[in-house]
Amino acid sequence: MCISCLFACQSESRMPKTSEAPVKIIFATDPHYISPALNDGGEAFQKLMSNGDGRYLYKIEEITEAFIQKCIKEKPDVVLLGGDLTFNGAVKSHEDLIEKLRRIEDAGIPVLLIPGNHDLGAYYDARFEGSQYKIVETMKPEIFREEYADFGLNEASITCEDSFSYVYELREDLWVLAIDANSDQVGILSDKTLAFAEEVQKEAKNKGAKMIIFTHQTILTHQIFIGGMRIENADNLIKILDPDTVILCLCGHMHIQHVCHEEGFTEAASSALSITPVQYAHISLDGRQLQYQTVSVDEKLAQEAREYFRRQAYERIRQELTEETDEENADLLAETFAQVNTAYFEGRNDPEIPSGGIDAWSKFGGPTAVYILSAVQEMNQGEGYQSFTLDE
Repeated sequence: MCISCLFACQSESRMPKTSEAPVKIIFATDPHYISPALNDGGEAFQKLMSNGDGRYLYKIEEITEAFIQKCIKEKPDVVLLGGDLTFNGAVKSHEDLIEKLRRIEDAGIPVLLIPGNHDLGAYYDARFEGSQYKIVETMKPEIFREEYADFGLNEASITCEDSFSYVYELREDLWVLAIDANSDQVGILSDKTLAFAEEVQKEAKNKGAKMIIFTHQTILTHQIFIGGMRIENADNLIKILDPDTVILCLCGHMHIQHVCHEEGFTEAASSALSITPVQYAHISLDGRQLQYQTVSVDEKLAQEAREYFRRQAYERIRQELTEETDEENADLLAETFAQVNTAYFEGRNDPEIPSGGIDAWSKFGGPTAVYILSAVQEMNQGEGYQSFTLDE
């Protein structure tokens, strides 16, 4: 048995709400925070970012600060952070982020989190100085557990000894289940964590409690090209969980704002806080109605991040097309890719597609064309990824 504390006493100020009381949750994921002490924004860092995936880390300090202030101002019942807290796990980045998160806790708002694959034992985090970089100390799982204990474990009613997994009673009849798939092996749930989840599921059902689950990698498969973003043994977890008990799954890792309905479950993958449009999610439960809505931390930062992401997508695909087609067609293909890709990552269904762009990709073919065409097909189906409502 890996449950080390079954319904332990919580502090009086953090006792769960009574049944049916309205609740408000903020969920954010993948900030990839890097301490200013590790990055001067110079040549080495710029080179790394130019080959990256569109994370707007040039302004990560401002983005993180804006998010902290939003949390304090909005006063949710709890803030959930879905992993990849730091940029490759440098100890200094973790230390600085912990100090920022304490400001939310000091405002009387519990912060619950889990580690992501970039947070633990990465062994390649660095300090960037001018044109040089130097490998720095990275966070280890056992130290993470100690340093972040105030953000989940110490306030949990049930904890798992094998991973940073736990239960927080948000309401007498509503639990938050944090599932860590990165402390033991990256993207894999240990046998003890699976046993823990099974015991929690049984206990919740016995007590008539519903659950909101948050993970880093996805539990469900959201799109054919991003199946690798899923927890490797997620099927074992799905067999354990009861869709009548689990009202919502939350995750990150993909950096794409996306919603999936499968096996009776609904999973909302929130886009990375560090990527366009630097957003997080509001989740509210009032009566039997659950609402999910994305919110940007700051409109100016969102516009900057969007243009950065769009421009980087254009330049990357344009360079790849240089030797495969003529210049005019390459421009059309690249601009279409940039517009569709940006909208898809943001969870929008209204990309500004250049005339003839989709036909050009259909004729061009290849894996990128399949991705673009499938994304547009999803958009045309009118699915709501930035907001949706569920009946509990």
